[in-house]
Amino acid sequence: MTEKREADELAPENKAPMEKVLPEIPAPERQWRIMVVDDIKMNLKLAEVILRKNFNCRIQLADSGMVCLELLQQQQEDLILLDIAMPELDGIETLKLIRQMPKLQSLPVIFLTASTDPLNIVKASELRVADYICKPFHADDLVERVGRVLERTE
Repeated sequence: MTEKREADELAPENKAPMEKVLPEIPAPERQWRIMVVDDIKMNLKLAEVILRKNFNCRIQLADSGMVCLELLQQQQEDLILLDIAMPELDGIETLKLIRQMPKLQSLPVIFLTASTDPLNIVKASELRVADYICKPFHADDLVERVGRVLERTE
């Protein structure tokens, strides 16, 4: 008898019409565009793995300053992680050229480098870098600093 009563209670004719409730659809999370520039492939891969794990992002890898500049002619980035010590065109010279491009003058750049040369730190400041991270770095530190810079670009 209990089963019949429960079935009657669940019968559609015994229920008031229900309002249709549409599920709330969250706004799509922004996908960040981050370029990592380093001449050492292992450094590129390490940064890529850390960034992909912690951010909704598209990663562009460049193994030289020249490749970086070529890619920037073709696509827009939200942030560049740039090594200083690279052959041919170092990070300082690469950033000087980036700052000469009108559409990229305010593009955030973080130096991710083994260089602790005080002269490079001064030059970086003059070129308005968003941050300066020394290698070897800790993944948590990289994530925190990249996150802080990306928050400011929203």
